[in-house]
Amino acid sequence: MQQPTDERARELTLMAWELALRAGHLNGQGVAPDAQWLLARLSLNAPRTAAHLPRVLAAIGPEAAAAVRRLAGERVTPPVAEPAQQPAESQTGELDTSRAARLLGVGEPAVRAAIARGKLPATKGADGRWRIGRDDVETYGRAHGNGGSARDHQRGAAARRDR
Repeated sequence: MQQPTDERARELTLMAWELALRAGHLNGQGVAPDAQWLLARLSLNAPRTAAHLPRVLAAIGPEAAAAVRRLAGERVTPPVAEPAQQPAESQTGELDTSRAARLLGVGEPAVRAAIARGKLPATKGADGRWRIGRDDVETYGRAHGNGGSARDHQRGAAARRDR
């Protein structure tokens, strides 16, 4: 058996990552930060392949994905500038995917899927986590059968637990 070239090995590794991310997405697993870094490095070294792998591009973040697309010669939308420091949730009213999922009564994969489809507005923080406005979560909840605000849903869930 002939050993693949370095370029081909990177391409095959990226395709394997795409499959793993697809399976991981269905199981609700995220990508660890060190794996995210490795995936970004692979993508930047094989941009023509990475540019066609949507889960890989989503996993590496908007700035790295834009760089990959630029290297691959595709049209790129400019990345959104991230604030230097994220204030505490109580000051901004922003939630992570875990808290948004709890308020909506769904799993984190459902929240990430709504973000990916553009149905739930969110921004990715400097730490790689999605930030979702509490008002956006409540609006999404009402539009998708939550029956009230996210706070109402949380109070109802707490009352059911206390019974």
